[in-house]
Amino acid sequence: MAPATPARTGRHCAVPAASRRPAAARRPARAAATALAVGVLLCVLAALAAVVVVPRLTGATSLVVLTGSMAPGMPAGSVAVVRPVEAGALHIGDVVTYEVAGGGSLITHRVVAIGHDASGAVELTTRGDANDDDDQPVPASAVRGRLWYSVPWVGWVSNLLSGSAGGVPQRGLALLLAGAGLLVYAVCQVAGVARERRRARLASAATEPIPGWTGRTASRELAVVTLHVAGGLDADALEHVLEEHAGTVIASTDSTVSVAVTAAPAVVHEAVSQLRALAPVDVQRSGPLAAPLGPGSP
Repeated sequence: MAPATPARTGRHCAVPAASRRPAAARRPARAAATALAVGVLLCVLAALAAVVVVPRLTGATSLVVLTGSMAPGMPAGSVAVVRPVEAGALHIGDVVTYEVAGGGSLITHRVVAIGHDASGAVELTTRGDANDDDDQPVPASAVRGRLWYSVPWVGWVSNLLSGSAGGVPQRGLALLLAGAGLLVYAVCQVAGVARERRRARLASAATEPIPGWTGRTASRELAVVTLHVAGGLDADALEHVLEEHAGTVIASTDSTVSVAVTAAPAVVHEAVSQLRALAPVDVQRSGPLAAPLGPGSP
């Protein structure tokens, strides 16, 4: 006669149902957070590369636009990257940066006319895109460069990072930190993907037949394992197995200890394998959880 399912009077480590949130329900939020974080990091790296790395590699100069005279195409706070240019290569419509005579300040405006002064030297008339009036003509020799490209808004950040920390330029330090952050995040993502794949393998194994068991696979299974401990038993190892697989001690004598494990078939199979390593065992499995547990059970 098959014994009834025993009451669980021993140690049992169960996870509350409310805390078992399916992995599938977490994936959309995790994917959105991942995409957002990667997007932000890539934008930071791209901006730093555009205003720091590319100009240094190409001999260009990065300048912060402080006014809105070139809005909307180049609003205040933009970074204008200019490259040296010969006077003969300038054309109407070019955006140039020139030095104001006597003042030392730089202005970046669009060329609206090209002429010559009394001595025959080339001079330029410029105007800001947002201005109504032309600037005073300036000699072409005052031009420091022609606009190559501009990056909006990052100029304010560039101003904040214009100093140095410990002798290291803050812009370069920010680039290194952003790169390190991206690398750490990438490592965390790889580890997360590895964990997800392991969970997927375990879930897949839960639907496959267990080696040595020819019964029908069930989503959950009950196994009663009787350990013969006359020769001694590592109590700590047994407790570890029970905690890891939510097992329960249901009976014990001087020579035997009986435990019950209820879980997915793959988990039960792993628990039985670990218990076999501790002592000789007799195993009874229920098959589907509702099936009677008796000598003829698989």
